[in-house]
Amino acid sequence: MSVIRQLVYSTVRPTVRPAGMMHGELEVGLFEHAIRPAARVAAYCGTGLDLQGGECLLAGIATHSEDRGFSHRLAAAITTQRILYGGWSSIKGNLNDVRGQVLLDEIVGLDAKPASMLKAAVFDVMTPRGPQHLMHLFGHFPGIEAFVRALLQVPAGARSEPGAPAVAPAPDDPTGARGATAQLWFADERAAGLLATIEHMHAQGRHDLHTATDLVGRVVLAHRSGACGPAGWGSCHLSPLSADDFGAALVAGLGQPIAYQCPQPGTHWLDFRYDPNSDRIHAGLAALGIASFFALGVGLSPGRMIAAEMLAKRPLHAFRVVYADVPGGCAYELQGGGARLEHGEAELAHALHQLLAHWSWPVLERRCALGWQLPYPQLFASN
Repeated sequence: MSVIRQLVYSTVRPTVRPAGMMHGELEVGLFEHAIRPAARVAAYCGTGLDLQGGECLLAGIATHSEDRGFSHRLAAAITTQRILYGGWSSIKGNLNDVRGQVLLDEIVGLDAKPASMLKAAVFDVMTPRGPQHLMHLFGHFPGIEAFVRALLQVPAGARSEPGAPAVAPAPDDPTGARGATAQLWFADERAAGLLATIEHMHAQGRHDLHTATDLVGRVVLAHRSGACGPAGWGSCHLSPLSADDFGAALVAGLGQPIAYQCPQPGTHWLDFRYDPNSDRIHAGLAALGIASFFALGVGLSPGRMIAAEMLAKRPLHAFRVVYADVPGGCAYELQGGGARLEHGEAELAHALHQLLAHWSWPVLERRCALGWQLPYPQLFASN
């Protein structure tokens, strides 16, 4: 077990705590149980994990509280390389403005002070970039202090765990499919089956080596996303699909866009209308058995209705998906209201990431079997 895994195991306690009079819900999961509490981190924080490079989720933290009819959520993760966190509230401000990430190897100190009658509590992680304010994370999950203090006992440079690349061809495994199957992060029959298909198609001469290794990497990326949440590509997120397939899957899932632009070669913008009360996003989530939390319930209290109107976010009527091909996938960014979607509408971003992950698998299955020659509509018309 690596140093960082030992630290997580020894300092972070798995927890499932229901809401009470003085606190909200808290769930903490480790290793194979981390994805459920950490599922929202990529959406709330605005960045995914480097799954192509082998960054792996080790611990997930999720909180949920209700205050006077308004919802507040915070999600955090400890990975083999960093701490990520972000929040969302159903009203403007509050946890919508909370997000950040800290590399494990850049932490050089901790300034932690308890609250007093005159001063609020402080929990700042010191880095060469200056203090990183993790007070919200500490306030919802005080256990993060024990982890950071233990981490500081390990020299910088020895904390992170080296990642395993998505594809590692070998002389007796030219596509890397067999090695990838042996190194899957959890039992995944769907991914294993597609990797076997790719190897078979290459052996039969129906996929050239470049196509086969490329598809292996995309299947592994989809598999790792299932274990850790959406992948990242710089400041964007990363889908295992090609840009053409990604755009077609969006239209198939969300309906006809209200606008399309190609501001520069290879970069695409798709704009979709958004109705928080009735749209295909909610229908898609319901089909997956996933509840959504977009609606703002204010009951019939006149005072509460006035407060809700004052605190309500600016209505969102449309959102934009910006996307482009990158090596091994499609980088994409979700935007709405003139900003990235996580700034105020992180829960909607979370829903879209879930749907995009779900929609990618049928397309990958067809590409593994049929290659890249057929355009998207013919993929699903072909036998």
